[in-house]
Amino acid sequence: MDLKPQYRELEEKDYQDVLDLVTETWNYAEWVQPDMIASMAGYFLNDALLVSDRCIVAEIDGRFAGIVTASVGQCNRLTGFLMQQQLNILMTLTADLSGRIGVFYQYLQTKKINQNMLNSVTGRFDGHIPLFIVKSEFKGMGLGSALFSQVMDIFRLNEVKNYFLFSDSASNHDFYRHKGMTKIRNHTFLWDEADPATAEDYYLFEGRVAKG
Repeated sequence: MDLKPQYRELEEKDYQDVLDLVTETWNYAEWVQPDMIASMAGYFLNDALLVSDRCIVAEIDGRFAGIVTASVGQCNRLTGFLMQQQLNILMTLTADLSGRIGVFYQYLQTKKINQNMLNSVTGRFDGHIPLFIVKSEFKGMGLGSALFSQVMDIFRLNEVKNYFLFSDSASNHDFYRHKGMTKIRNHTFLWDEADPATAEDYYLFEGRVAKG
């Protein structure tokens, strides 16, 4: 078995592997009804890929092992404002006429939390890491650090000086701190307002690109 990772750009044939990884990583089966899992995970994945300029896939022994994506270019205040407005519109369109709130509406609330955190930052960022996942069976092998290095190379090539990413308490957010990133915003969201046990924390991290 060849344990040395190979890196390449994302292709259409990888889509299902990445979708399955998203579904597994965030345990969609535990909080989304079965007939909505593929659509919910697909929305999250497509949302991340569409804002990414580069999508790097890692393979180990010919098997899909992880993915990281990078967005290059400043996110200005107008863009942030328009994205927030778009979320408000989408939340209005998805709200049930009876006032009931479904899980997709709640998911959009978490996206709005992320956007609000980003919009509250005075400075601007040159880069963004929209998606970063390593398959569970390949964790502990240094693959996460290797993929992170791939993104840093992309950022240096494009003269990115500072960047951001979103994370949450369900993810291994300590990894980013170990990589020198700083948590600059956080917000707690209750998936069920009557149950404190459903609280989830959302984070905004910033980082600076070291010279190669």
